Amino acid sequence: MPDVIAPSRPLPDAARPPRGVYAVVVVVTGLLALGAALLMARVLDQPTSEATRLVVLIALGAGVLVSFAPVVIRGGGESWGLIVLATSMVRAMLVMGGAAGLTMMANRPIRDETLWLPLVVGLVIFLVIESGAAVYLLSRMDKARRAFAASQSVPGVGTLSGSVHS
Repeated sequence: MPDVIAPSRPLPDAARPPRGVYAVVVVVTGLLALGAALLMARVLDQPTSEATRLVVLIALGAGVLVSFAPVVIRGGGESWGLIVLATSMVRAMLVMGGAAGLTMMANRPIRDETLWLPLVVGLVIFLVIESGAAVYLLSRMDKARRAFAASQSVPGVGTLSGSVHS
């Protein structure tokens, strides 16, 4: 007997990737991460070095821009969490690699803690808030999908998550 799937309707909005909400999270988190990193760079780097703050701003700013990838990439709902994870990894590599490159171009010592500590603080702030938001949003999507699948099941016919075999 062939697999039978109950008639389906379009997925409810709550089951789709919440790109708008995620964009707001990225903006707010990016501002918090940039602000904390710049403040730390200013506190650590006495006398204050404009070059250090500029490298922190450029590197973390590029990381914040990359963080919008889950908003603009039109992946399916199933792969949205993986897009968020990949973006987080790319952001960390871009920020650290970009800062290393900018530091070398400026002929500064690469072992300058006044540069790396603010960047790590910014990245950790971003990672913690982004991870918490992603887990919350993904669990909301999953709950909506499960409710949708349950509403689509017809007794004895099968469900969206599988089929009944005789």
